[in-house]
Amino acid sequence: MVAHSIVGVEGGGPPADGGDGVVKYSSAHIDGVESEKIVHSAHSMQGNPETIQEVKRILREHADTLP
Repeated sequence: MVAHSIVGVEGGGPPADGGDGVVKYSSAHIDGVESEKIVHSAHSMQGNPETIQEVKRILREHADTLP
């Protein structure tokens, strides 16, 4: 199974020390995923342009593997 991760981190500084205001990066990070995108955003990031672009990228990547 292939998995991707989009993790919200507010503010500057190292992502490992941050979080999205609800979930810490250390809890959101998943080892072994195909890709991890850090989006500088609060928890509700579904409308963030970076998030939308990453979802599109993942969907295009997987569409290219279809017969």
